[in-house]
Amino acid sequence: MIYRYPKEGQVSGVCLGLARYFGFDAWVIRLTVIILFFFGGYFFMPLLYIAGALLMEKAPDNYYISPPSALYNGNGTQTKWTSPRTDNNQIKQL
Repeated sequence: MIYRYPKEGQVSGVCLGLARYFGFDAWVIRLTVIILFFFGGYFFMPLLYIAGALLMEKAPDNYYISPPSALYNGNGTQTKWTSPRTDNNQIKQL
């Protein structure tokens, strides 16, 4: 089944849903939609996008890609990334 991903997508997640279904990167589908829009699909492409947004089901919450747990602390807020190197004296000049 094709789902749309409104939490991860740019507008309503239609292009991302199509990309995941067909196994492409999202930018490929988005670029294709933009190119088709400029080459004669001024009326047709927005209608298709709106139809996709209305007809495609939202992806269940377990279908989303979860963020790496190392970047988040226990209460769900993002922590600052820290470098594994803590001592600047370890850097040697060439």
